[in-house]
Amino acid sequence: MLGQFLNYRLALKAEDPEIVLCLAISIEIYNPFFARRFVQMVIQEYQVKLIVFDPVVRFVQV
Repeated sequence: MLGQFLNYRLALKAEDPEIVLCLAISIEIYNPFFARRFVQMVIQEYQVKLIVFDPVVRFVQV
C-alpha cells in the first residue's frame, strides 16, 4: 500500500509538483498496521499525509 502510494505520488509530481496527495485509510487498517513503529517511521520519513476514517460512524481524522 505505501509503496504504491509513493510511486503514484512521484508520478503525479512529474506532472504537477504542486499537487498534494493524501492517503486515506480506514481505522480498521490504521490500528493494526499503520500504528506500528516502523510504519510510523516510514510515514514520517516520506512525509505521507494520512486521512484516517471510520466508515461506520463516518468520522474522519486528518
